[in-house]
This record gives sequence, C-alpha cells and structure tokens, in this order.
Amino acid sequence: MNKYIQYITSLSCEKEKPEFLLGDGFAFAKVGAFLGGHTIRTEQFYHIVLPHTPPPVLVENGKPFYFRRYQCILLPPEQEFKLIGSFSLCPTYEYLLVQKQIVEQIVKNFYGALLSLDILRRNVQAQTLDILKQIETELREKRAGYQAVARYYLSLLVSFILRGAQADLSDASRKDGIAQACEYIAGYYNTDIKVDELAGIANISLYHFIRRFKKETGHTPHQYIKLFRLQKSAELLVETPLPIGKLAKSCGYLSVAHFSNDFREKYGCTPTAYRKNAQKG
Repeated sequence: MNKYIQYITSLSCEKEKPEFLLGDGFAFAKVGAFLGGHTIRTEQFYHIVLPHTPPPVLVENGKPFYFRRYQCILLPPEQEFKLIGSFSLCPTYEYLLVQKQIVEQIVKNFYGALLSLDILRRNVQAQTLDILKQIETELREKRAGYQAVARYYLSLLVSFILRGAQADLSDASRKDGIAQACEYIAGYYNTDIKVDELAGIANISLYHFIRRFKKETGHTPHQYIKLFRLQKSAELLVETPLPIGKLAKSCGYLSVAHFSNDFREKYGCTPTAYRKNAQKG
C-alpha cells in the first residue's frame, strides 16, 4: 500500500501532494489535482473516486470513458488507464485505494458469488457523501476501534456503489442517445467538446447524429453548446462575483471578446451590464 501511495503522490506537483489516511487494507485522501496526461496503473487496488468537477476522460485499450461531476467512480485493479489532457488543479475530491481482496469479498457478499467488476459509475446521493465523511473522520481521529468502524463504512460504500450502479446502468440503457449527449454537454460545457465525440457517446454516425440532434433539440450541436454556455454564464453573473475573464473561461470561452459578443447577441447587453441590472433587481 505504502509503495503504491508513493507512486501516486509522485505524479502530483509538490504543492498538491495528497495526504493519505491509512485504514485496514485501504487508504483515503483528499486530492486537489487531476492527473491528466499520465497513464495510471491500478495494480492490486480498486480505486474509488468522487470528483466535484468533470474529470479527464479515461482511455482503456483505446476505449474512452466519460464521467460527470458528482459521479462516484470505481476503477478495477490490474488495469492501465490513460488520462486525456494535462495535469490541472481542481476543487478537492475524495479518493480511496482499496486492496483487491477486500472489494472481492464485499462483491461476493453482495451478489452471492465472486464477480469481476468493470468500471462502475454511480450517481452520487447524500448517503455517499455521508459515508465518505464517516470514513475520513474515523481515520483522522483514530478513536477506539476506528479501524473496524472505518472498514464497516467502506463495506457500506462499496455496497452502495454496487446497488446504485445497477440502477444507473439500467437507466442509461433506456436513455436515448441524444439525451446522453445533452447530459455530457451539461457536465463538460466548459471544455472543448467535439461533435464527433458526442456522436460516439450517442452511438450514432456523425451524419445521423447531427440530423437527429437538430430535430430533437431545435439546434445544431454547436448552437446547443453555445446556448448552454451562455445560460451558465448568466447564472454565474448573478450568483458569483467572478471577474468577467475568469467567468468566461469557466464557461468554456478562450476569448473574453468572443464571450462578450456572444453574450450581447443573446441577452442584448454586456455581461457587466447584465450583472448590474440583476443586482438592482
């Protein structure tokens, strides 16, 4: 465990090296950076990650996996994943390393048989955050019996992920491809979204995707992304004191001038005027 923790921390910058709290066969950390641009070997550990902003796309054997904000992710052991993008700081998120045999025993108890898990994605609910907080508290405070109590909460967390992942996968299988693409836009609107990526998520050819997207949403993919970004920027202008430049960047704009032009075209005034009018109201 310690050797692998050293491997993970070696990939982080000096200012953002995570502090790992050790449990019985697992470790918990708060992490403040995404390791984009790295290839991660999971070795003999399951990895449980709860990002608070959309994390980098993972690629396994050429297959990309897209994740949303507040989605609890479970990565299997003995795999190699490439993280697309570059190393970047981010809001602190929860990260657990768990020995393979521990998760296997929980899975066996849950299903009644030993199964091999692939990547699981579970939409986070309040219970998930509560359980993670309990794990952190036990490992940090080290009160009497803390290892047993922390291990109990870990078992609860994995079982919760297994149950929820089944429901989420069932929902996803019923969800239309265009709806999945729109959901991806909602999670990644502040990144450089490619239309061919959206077509891949929807599992439709690019030509048919563009036609269906326009028919079902009333907009082309590019128009939809632009409108979504502008809607988010209008919300942030009212709800936050972010400077216009940072706000534009947080909504996916590389140029403040481009953002201001689009905003004026949509709302009939500059972002600054929109904020002032909202504060008066």
